[in-house]
Amino acid sequence: MTTLGNYPARSPVLPPAGRADRIGTGRDRAAELRDGAAHDRDGAAEQRDHNADTRDTAADGRDRAADARDRAAEQRDSAAERSEEHRGATADSRESSAAARRDAAAARRDAASDRRDASSDRRAGAGERRYAGRDRGTAAGDRGAGADDRARGGEDRDASTADRGAAAAELLEASYDGLTGVYRRAAGIAALEREMNRARREGQPLMVAFLDVDGLKEVNDLFGHAAGDRLLVTVAAALRGQVRPYDAIIRWGGDEFVCVQTGANRAATGRRLARLNRVLAASAGGGSVSFGLAELRADDAPADLVARADTALYRGRKRRAQRR
Repeated sequence: MTTLGNYPARSPVLPPAGRADRIGTGRDRAAELRDGAAHDRDGAAEQRDHNADTRDTAADGRDRAADARDRAAEQRDSAAERSEEHRGATADSRESSAAARRDAAAARRDAASDRRDASSDRRAGAGERRYAGRDRGTAAGDRGAGADDRARGGEDRDASTADRGAAAAELLEASYDGLTGVYRRAAGIAALEREMNRARREGQPLMVAFLDVDGLKEVNDLFGHAAGDRLLVTVAAALRGQVRPYDAIIRWGGDEFVCVQTGANRAATGRRLARLNRVLAASAGGGSVSFGLAELRADDAPADLVARADTALYRGRKRRAQRR
């Protein structure tokens, strides 16, 4: 009799490749922040350029005002000279001429002040333009770094995809028997547990069949293990042909299989397995299986159900041996 050992409560699960995804998402977020900073810097540069334009405009206005003051000063000087020439050196003419020259000097001082202010405005505007250039350079650097972050994020995601592909291949290898293509034992037990839960939830019957390939040891001893492997492949293929596509088939041990049939009763399961033996008998290599059946009970664990089916197989063989 087969002894049910320890087994995991769940089937193998796909190892997460989330770390690389999280890194890629972080890089994309950093790229967005860099792009936002670049946009802000470009805005600041545009504002600085606008300020520089405003200062240049103000400087142009001051220069024009200075030119006007200079022209007014020249006109006053000319008026003072004409007054002195026509009126002679009277006290009134001298006072009038001196006043005109004082006005001209004041206009020139104002003009010089305007020109100094204009020069200051132009220097400030040039400074604004330099800062604007630096802002645009920093913005370009941010955008370049953001593009770099996005490229690295894509590489991280590619690595994540490769990790998932490798994990899926490992899961496939861990879940299915490489020779027969049916569930390995641990993954099959998890499938059995899922079917038991579903049957209870939906109020359906569930049958488990425990099968043993007859005479596999003799085939191995007489014809070699390659012949034994071919017999196992034949049995697994024939069993898949007799059960429904959604029925779980598990390779339990060397020559043992378990078949889980939800929604099936004992009679229907027995008929399917009887047909299986007829198919095997008619195959090129021949062969047969012995089997025992167990029906799901309310308090069954997977171990209980498989153990009862195994016991039914053992008892059936014992009865057949006694009849011989």
